[in-house]
Amino acid sequence: MPNLRYLYLQNNKFSGPIPAVLANSPFLLTMNLVNNKFSGQIPKWITSFVNLRILLLKKNKLIGPIPIDVCQLKNISMLDLSQNNLSGRVPSCLNNLAFGRLGSLDGKELGKFVVPWITRSI
Repeated sequence: MPNLRYLYLQNNKFSGPIPAVLANSPFLLTMNLVNNKFSGQIPKWITSFVNLRILLLKKNKLIGPIPIDVCQLKNISMLDLSQNNLSGRVPSCLNNLAFGRLGSLDGKELGKFVVPWITRSI
């Protein structure tokens, strides 16, 4: 799926690890996997999406720590990892990411601010 830019798979019953085939989508801007049953750890290959702006993994069955590699997502504007079974500390580098303004997705100014959702009680 090399030309995939937007992936919306929310509200299904997909299970198992997040499919590694998605790693072959270098131009991905949005990944919404909210409210599924994905399990396992957050894959490190997610950080290969240098243009990724929205990563929504809320309400799955993900385990383990938040990989420090997530801090390499320099263009991320919205991150939601809540309602999983994550453990460990929230990487402090997430405080340094420029969450907030989405800016332009595909040439269209969104002009609104978003709040990053990171559950601190993991």
